[in-house]
Amino acid sequence: IYSQVFSGDPFKKPAATVTPPTTSSASVATPQTPQRPTPPAAAPAPAPVPLIPKANVVTQYVPNAPRLNSDGLCEITIDNKQNDFPVYVRIWNLDGKPKAVRSINVRQGDSFTAKSFSPGRYDIRYTRIYENEVASSASKSEPFELEQIQQKDGISYSTMSLTLYRVRHGNTRTSSIPMTEL
Repeated sequence: IYSQVFSGDPFKKPAATVTPPTTSSASVATPQTPQRPTPPAAAPAPAPVPLIPKANVVTQYVPNAPRLNSDGLCEITIDNKQNDFPVYVRIWNLDGKPKAVRSINVRQGDSFTAKSFSPGRYDIRYTRIYENEVASSASKSEPFELEQIQQKDGISYSTMSLTLYRVRHGNTRTSSIPMTEL
């Protein structure tokens, strides 16, 4: 009588071990090769859930959010007219320690002009707003300068427009950032 001993890797061919017969029988069995277990089939990857734009977003400053750097004439327009999703936008002042100075929601197909900015260096950070998902990343514009100059016949000031969709020969590029930097 032969028996087989298994240990270790179940896909490795086991070694056959001879065990002395326990009876006086003279018949000898031929060792059998065990069947390899069939590994379980991998479950199919779940289909991605389509992202749904947040409904009823109103284009406006975020209620109760501070509006800082507001003693100038400079303007920044956020153009979301050709986007399919509403966006949450934060405008950051980069002079000294960077800080968010305005927070705005802009629904899809709309734009918003934030006014009365002080001159300085700024960037714009934004993310899409979904009904069924929390955004996992955001985008940031290149830094830009807003200027306000006293002329003999008045004051000239900067007006900046940022489109939130790709525009050939546009005036700024964006880069991806983690949500913690929004």
